[in-house]
Amino acid sequence: MTHDKSTTLRIFLSSPSDVLPERNRAEAIIRKISAELPDIELEAVRWEDSYYTADKSFQAQIDRPSDCDLVVCLFWSRLGSELPPVFNRRDGSGRTGTEWEFEEAMEAARKSEPATPDLLVYKKTVEPQFKASEAELGLAQKRALDAFWMRWFHDEDGHFVAGFDMFASADEFADKFEKHLREWLRRRTDGNSWDIATRGSPFRGLAPFDEAHTSVFFGRSTMIKRLAARLRSAAADGFPLVFVLGASGSGKSSLVRAGLIPHLRIAGVTEPLVARWRRAVTTPDSLSRLGEGNLLAGLVALLQGDGVLPELKQGDFANPEQLASLLAASPESATVSLLGALDRWASAVQTDEGHAQRPVTGLILVLDQFEEIFKLEDAERAALARAVSALVETGRVWLVATMRSDFYQALQGAPDWLALRERGRSFDVTAPSAADIREIVLAPTLAAGLRYEESGARSLAEDLEREAAAPGVLPMLQSALEELFNERDVASGLMTLASYDRLGGVQGVLAERAERVFGELDSQAQGALSEVLGKLADFDTEAGNESPVARAAQLSDFGDDTPARRMGDRLLAERLLLPISDISDAGENKEFTAWSGHVRVAHESLFLRWPRAQEQLAADRADLELRRRLNGDAANHVAAGAKDAKTARTLLLDGLRLAEGRDLLKRRPDLLTADARRFIADSDRQAKAKSRRAWTIAASLIVAFGLIAIYAGWSASRAQSNLRLAQGTVDRVLDTLQSPQMDQVRGFHLVQSRLLDELVPLAGQLAKLESPESSPAGVLRAAKLNLSQANILDARGAKKESSLKYRDTYRWIDALDSADITPEMREIQFECLYRLARNRFLLPPDIYDHDTMVHAGRELFDHTSTHGIWYRRELYAQTIEQYLRSNGKLDDALAIIRRARQDISNFPEDSKDIWRLFTLNVLESEEVVVLDKLGEAAQRNELRAASSSRLQEAMRRFPASRGLARLYLWELFEREREAYSSKDATRHAELVSEIRGIVSHFSGSEPTFFEAAAAKLDSSQADFYLHVDKQPQKALQSIYSSLDGYARLYAGQIIELPQFDESATAITTLSSIFEEIEKNTPESYRATITATHARELVSRSSQFLKCARDLGEGSTCHFLVRKATVWAKDRLKKQPEKAKEQAELLFSRNDLFLAAAVAMVQRDQQQPSSVPIADRESTDPLFDYCSAEKDYAKALLDLGETQEALKIGGRALPQCLSWAKEYDFDFYLRDSTFGLLKVQASSLSATGDQVNARILLKTCVDIVDGYCDEDLAGMLENGKGGPEDRQAADALRNGKKWNLMRFSVPVRREVGDALTFPFNIYINELSDKRHYKGIEDQAIWLERNRGLVIPQDVRDSFIKLEIIARENKVSFPDLAKYALGKAQKTEDTPKSQNK
Repeated sequence: MTHDKSTTLRIFLSSPSDVLPERNRAEAIIRKISAELPDIELEAVRWEDSYYTADKSFQAQIDRPSDCDLVVCLFWSRLGSELPPVFNRRDGSGRTGTEWEFEEAMEAARKSEPATPDLLVYKKTVEPQFKASEAELGLAQKRALDAFWMRWFHDEDGHFVAGFDMFASADEFADKFEKHLREWLRRRTDGNSWDIATRGSPFRGLAPFDEAHTSVFFGRSTMIKRLAARLRSAAADGFPLVFVLGASGSGKSSLVRAGLIPHLRIAGVTEPLVARWRRAVTTPDSLSRLGEGNLLAGLVALLQGDGVLPELKQGDFANPEQLASLLAASPESATVSLLGALDRWASAVQTDEGHAQRPVTGLILVLDQFEEIFKLEDAERAALARAVSALVETGRVWLVATMRSDFYQALQGAPDWLALRERGRSFDVTAPSAADIREIVLAPTLAAGLRYEESGARSLAEDLEREAAAPGVLPMLQSALEELFNERDVASGLMTLASYDRLGGVQGVLAERAERVFGELDSQAQGALSEVLGKLADFDTEAGNESPVARAAQLSDFGDDTPARRMGDRLLAERLLLPISDISDAGENKEFTAWSGHVRVAHESLFLRWPRAQEQLAADRADLELRRRLNGDAANHVAAGAKDAKTARTLLLDGLRLAEGRDLLKRRPDLLTADARRFIADSDRQAKAKSRRAWTIAASLIVAFGLIAIYAGWSASRAQSNLRLAQGTVDRVLDTLQSPQMDQVRGFHLVQSRLLDELVPLAGQLAKLESPESSPAGVLRAAKLNLSQANILDARGAKKESSLKYRDTYRWIDALDSADITPEMREIQFECLYRLARNRFLLPPDIYDHDTMVHAGRELFDHTSTHGIWYRRELYAQTIEQYLRSNGKLDDALAIIRRARQDISNFPEDSKDIWRLFTLNVLESEEVVVLDKLGEAAQRNELRAASSSRLQEAMRRFPASRGLARLYLWELFEREREAYSSKDATRHAELVSEIRGIVSHFSGSEPTFFEAAAAKLDSSQADFYLHVDKQPQKALQSIYSSLDGYARLYAGQIIELPQFDESATAITTLSSIFEEIEKNTPESYRATITATHARELVSRSSQFLKCARDLGEGSTCHFLVRKATVWAKDRLKKQPEKAKEQAELLFSRNDLFLAAAVAMVQRDQQQPSSVPIADRESTDPLFDYCSAEKDYAKALLDLGETQEALKIGGRALPQCLSWAKEYDFDFYLRDSTFGLLKVQASSLSATGDQVNARILLKTCVDIVDGYCDEDLAGMLENGKGGPEDRQAADALRNGKKWNLMRFSVPVRREVGDALTFPFNIYINELSDKRHYKGIEDQAIWLERNRGLVIPQDVRDSFIKLEIIARENKVSFPDLAKYALGKAQKTEDTPKSQNK
């Protein structure tokens, strides 16, 4: 589609016929540049193009040169034909047509102001050759030309007096003329080059600048040239690709569309690489829509568009589907067709413009908003990367991709694109300078004839410049300018200060416009805000991005005349939404010739600057993140269903995931695709089918309850026999609940709790009716009932509640006479002891004393035998073994395990006895651990292989057993870690698939267990992606899924997860992933990424904050929140400008650090001194607390809140100093404590209390060397806080230096372990102020806090060096360096020389 241009510039072409080729080239260049200009028509005026009548001469009818805007004269060997006398000069001399045209234009220019027309003169320098028959005439004409040239362009001395240019060939002329014409146009259009009447506002609001707005795109000239140079450099290296990176709203799209592309198309800028350009601008979303979901089909459709390379349709692949298929299968082969199309265009240019050689033609391909690609599947991304790589490798397709810098880390998870980025270049769009901002503000107003108001000392232009220079404001500048333009005084073009103030400045414009539109809507439409934003925004947390991102939406999805549609239409009308055309980016014409109905928010800053949207999105965030997961799961299910229905069924939702899906479908169906809605419905049907069997069993049990009620009622008034019948019925129900067969009933847990709730009061009624002589049976019945309830609570994670029931149950039986205690009762006692031992860390001594209870359990074990019902006696042998092992009695531990295994083997085997299989596997696994500790590798491996084989066989026999599935999962996870250690990706993938299958099958069959296993699997996968595959972005997706899974399990409950709780490991992995991403992030973006990661750690850990406080110190939630806070704090600490954010974080969470530290000390003091170092309490909580308080006080001090900083130091210092002395091996604790002391001294100095500041520093110096020496020396030297003492200051400075050296030593996991790996230790100068010397403190710290052992021979070597250094009064670090260096040389010397 074309449109009328507002301005026409006429260019007169004057020349004799001997330069006809050059004149033709000039006209072609004029046509080409005219096609590029959106509102200026260039008209070439040639005498050949008009018709002439016979009543006048040619020259009389030709347009006068003086009526044109530019006259272009070309000369070579002649001046042309002489005109009639009427055209003679005033002196009567005749002249040719070319002379007349030149002189007529020159005279007009001299008389006008400004000079019009402009003249460009060119002369060909090649010596003309004449035929012999025409030589005399030719030479005469050449002499006439030379005389003309001397008259106009030289003085008597031969100096040039007028400007002209020379050329040797038509190609050289074309190059020069195009440059000159573009420069003339640039100068010509300075001033009021933007016609408001025809083109509207010169400001773009939230939309990007494009080629149509080049004439009002200012402030980026230097950056345009730098970007062009970067792209040319990449092209010279054979791979012309540049990633343009910048923050959202930094102007990436405008820089490329309105700056780079027009610049590259200037003649000569990219030569000799490429001479002529076409361009295609698109986005990944646009490609996907063009190709109806197929990116490569979209790419072909784009390239074949009329404004790009329609010549592609003339090649071998007129059918776009065929070319897309070839591009997918063999991208290199497909490029042949592209190059053919470019060559066909080049040939046409050569013919049309008369080039001697075919020009090199090329295509500029722009992938704008590249971050959209991360929403696509891996396979789609990779296919597009391969295709683009092949195109770029031709050297004639230059690719520019614009991407938000906060998505740079996501690029690490797209290896194909990352490889392309590394082959090409990247370019950072930086903030404009003050001069650039001034040009952005002022230049468009000059071009459009507008003015800014000035009033007294205040200037609107200066206000705009000042505000636009603030961080994050620049994206809104164009919106503010557009609003000011809309409210201008139309007659004078004045933009006013009153409008600026009313709008609330630049930052208020976006919110003002959105809020104004919102306020004008009816109440129903206003109520649709959540729905509208849900379609327009997404949270791409999988890419590591915390802020909402824009997504394309189909306007028809809002319905017809619905409240949401009314809001959408208004936002579209106000340009807060912009339409996305499927072909709008495909060619030269930027008008919307076809619109598919897709819309997109004009700029993502709308989500952040409009408070109403910000609050709504924050409230809806969880739903939007869930929407993303469910839509993705549904798409995977549909894709799998097209291949294999059985596989598709395994992808259906169950358990918590299904509950979430049902909930979202019920509340927000508008967020889900049709596929997602069907997916949830199919999942629901499958889940209901699986639960029917459980409800069938439940129905039979409920009938039994009816009988119980009847018999119980009878027993109150009738025969004792009815009582016994009721008792027997209750016993049968309890036996059924504890039967091994119930372990295989899927969904039985759904009814088990309900049945027990009804059984408890009925059993209570029976207990009242029972006679005294039946008390042992009554105790057994009560014990079985209490045990069933306790097991349900334990499975749910309610450890403390369940433990009280286990304790009571054990005591009820223990209170009976030993003669009345049956084997079944003993089994119940053993189960209670086993469960209590597992929960011992959550129980106070008055409920459970482990030493006492294990000794009691050992007595029972030794004096009983296998009962063969549940094998709880044998299972309790695991507890005894672990107790013996923890006290170093490995032989006794092995004996007890083997005795228990033998007891089971001696008992008659039942082929259907699941508990026997279960218990045997547990004991065998425990024996493997003991054998490993004893160094019996051969026995260990043999037993483990046999045990694993038996477990697999048991799973085949009992595929529905939850108990065996739990054991098998532990086995599979252990194998998964082995595959991780060996970096066996194939084996690891197989195990992950097997684990996921079991988890999916049993999900929902037992509260928390299998859902926790799924979260653990995601955590393990993240670890593998990070450390083995080296793909941090994939790791990030998995770890987010893991943390979300754990957060859902912990939501709303105040209990620990029973098993597979690796949420603390998951948050550790998340921090490690962030570290890897930060390490590979360009320096210019690292601070931004690091701060984002800090906030993400805070956000992710906030999901566990409630359970951390509910469960208290010692819980996994508590540990997770503390460590996440430490890592977030440390990241913020690196950025002084984040001091306030750091202080607020620590203020809200420091209570957790203090609770952990105090509890650690209490537990450690209760442990006997005989406990090995490696088994003692880790001192990490002490360091975490003191470090947090130090950083909190420092942040407050930096913020000027000195008194608050002093309070923090005063609160923390006494405890931290006490701990630093008590645990003086912990050098990290020392560092943080004395760092806190220095901050406290600085705070005192800031308040003027120099005396106490000096006292504190003196305390520091008296305790330890090096930390505070310089600070105290400064105070002594300046006489602060006391008398001046320069001698003491010098003594401090000249004393022992902080000579810290790092050495790498071998460490192993535990004593006797043959496998060692390097670890860094640090050695400082020796000091008499501390008990531990050399590396002993670090050895103790490593063993106690990390379970790592420095071999004794290494420790002994350093101790010897320490003694030598002390006796000889030499530097310990220097001596160690010398000794180790000599040792290394000795090791490197051949044995023949080493005597």
